[in-house]
Amino acid sequence: MTFIVSGHRLVTVRYDAPKPFILVEYKLARGCPAAIIGEMVLMELLDAVIDRNADILERAGGDMDNINHSIFEPDGAARTGHAKRYSDILIAIGRKGDLTSKVRESLVLVGRVVTFVAAAEDGAKWSKDMREQLKTCSAT
Repeated sequence: MTFIVSGHRLVTVRYDAPKPFILVEYKLARGCPAAIIGEMVLMELLDAVIDRNADILERAGGDMDNINHSIFEPDGAARTGHAKRYSDILIAIGRKGDLTSKVRESLVLVGRVVTFVAAAEDGAKWSKDMREQLKTCSAT
């Protein structure tokens, strides 16, 4: 996906509709400020991506806790059929590892966008709120 900000307009080039984009679209459709500019929409998108990744990581962490519990503290009835059970557990661990790897990659890319926007921000006239929001994004 590509972001282009020019003349207070935001253009995105993408071949899919990621959930953060849909969420921001609904949010802005419900109550879009009259004076919204492209930079504000970009900040909303970055916030939505960061929030979505945080939710995914939290859910994956909870799933991994459950997997650890099933390995190290199995119920008495679950002690039978170890080979099948451990195979299923390894598959689940692999899937969670793939998911967390993709989220980490996404957060690295968001970090790059935030760094670029922060560098470009010096030449642009961003509002105080938007500068604060940018600082918050870069801290995550």
